[in-house]
Amino acid sequence: MSKTEISGLEKRLDTIESTMVTKDEFHKEIGQVRDQMVTKDEFHTSMNAVADRMNEMTTRMDEVVTILKRLDEERIFTIEWVRRIETDVERMKKHLHLA
Repeated sequence: MSKTEISGLEKRLDTIESTMVTKDEFHKEIGQVRDQMVTKDEFHTSMNAVADRMNEMTTRMDEVVTILKRLDEERIFTIEWVRRIETDVERMKKHLHLA
């Protein structure tokens, strides 16, 4: 074999070796990704926990909305009650000749 042939073979071996290293690194990376992945059961457990929390939050928000509706109704009734009293006071002032 000539030096040129040996040099060509060495280059091919280097290419094959670098390809092998690249594939080994790739398999290591895949293994790391696989280790970080969750199982189907873990995923469903997490999603159920999220759904439970969302249901809890929705329930609390419904309670807050109910309280706000009651406060608003009370405010409306109070305003109307004050108007009636003011009307009665004005009527009484006229009756007593104070106005």
